[in-house]
Amino acid sequence: MPFFDTGCPDGWRAALGEIAATPFERLVPGHGDTMTREQFTAWRAAFDAWLDCAASPADVATCVATWRTGAAAFIAPGDEARIDEYAAYYTTEILRSPDARDRFCRPLAP
Repeated sequence: MPFFDTGCPDGWRAALGEIAATPFERLVPGHGDTMTREQFTAWRAAFDAWLDCAASPADVATCVATWRTGAAAFIAPGDEARIDEYAAYYTTEILRSPDARDRFCRPLAP
């Protein structure tokens, strides 16, 4: 689950793009299991689909399902309800909140 409490979703998307452009066989993320390039690509696709859904007029439940379906391979058995709760919270309180975007998405200092 990407945590957006202190990070900018657009910044995350850009950083994931930079990682994708880097040649690697295995990725060691700051949180979670080591990933192959194929796993990273799948996780990134789920992330992008979730952000795209949150930016659309789709209802929150659709965006939660978008994340859960796309990220299913990365969700531990038994964590589905918690993931749904987090995804609903982040969709409403961060991804669709102009105030949160203003708070977390500041231009980087030169």
